[in-house]
Amino acid sequence: MQFTSRPYRDYTDLEKMRRFIIRARTRHGHMGGYFHVGDLLWQMFSFGWFRPKQDIRLWLDSPDHLLGFAWYYTKRHAVELQVFPRHEAIERDMLAWAESHWQNTNGNGRKRLLTSALETDSDRISLLTELGYVQEENHYVHWLRLLNGTIPIPKLPDGFTIRHIEPEDVPNRVAVHRAAFHPSQLTNEIYEGLLQAPGYVPELDLVVEGPDGRFVAFCICWLDPVNRTGEFEPMGTHPDFWRKGLGTAVMLAGLERMKAFGAEQALVYSHGGNEASTRLYQSLGFEPVNLSYDFVKYFDDE
Repeated sequence: MQFTSRPYRDYTDLEKMRRFIIRARTRHGHMGGYFHVGDLLWQMFSFGWFRPKQDIRLWLDSPDHLLGFAWYYTKRHAVELQVFPRHEAIERDMLAWAESHWQNTNGNGRKRLLTSALETDSDRISLLTELGYVQEENHYVHWLRLLNGTIPIPKLPDGFTIRHIEPEDVPNRVAVHRAAFHPSQLTNEIYEGLLQAPGYVPELDLVVEGPDGRFVAFCICWLDPVNRTGEFEPMGTHPDFWRKGLGTAVMLAGLERMKAFGAEQALVYSHGGNEASTRLYQSLGFEPVNLSYDFVKYFDDE
């Protein structure tokens, strides 16, 4: 297979990437790709430090046909690879680009490059091992829930309500996110940009509002309309309101909204060591369908 690669350019490339992710999942389900469209859009529009033209590279076999992309995270010195159809030469080229990118951006004394592989992706694991990457214990759980049954009605404490956000809610919405994911670089300006993202649906950006008007829990639901799959990314609860069932309530509302918009299944991801998330997702009927493990390559000092 002949292919070329080039840097990410503009929203036209974003649409290529979105269609590519959908196409991969249509053909191979969970094995079709490491990204859901929700991952793509949330990361593209919410990372204030992200430089897409420097940190994303596309691989193509014609000007308009995407074979894959690599996404380099400068702050973490990590790279994620998305390839379809599977092609070892492309993945090798992606990793070579990432290692070169690492050399140009390395800082903070880190002497390693991080990537990941699905537990079921034996070809990716073999390639990474051959190239000197070492599997670590750190992993993420991929959870799936079918939406073909009755979804329970959310239960809330007195005075709390669930609704979707309006444009004027951005400061309140950013505040609860920053509290749940402290420290966070999310700003009002970044979130206002997210509202313009292709694929963002205001009715799927849900919050729990407290009696005093503060937002205390939240989730964004993203849809892959072709594969009828929704994803939660992100979801969280203000630490002052943990253990009140608010995360459960807002996710139940999210599941109902996804179903109303045509989704037949829902995805969510959690860190393998996060017992609270595990309990929450299991209580909502999610089941683990895959694991993704970190793989690290260490570099000697020059």
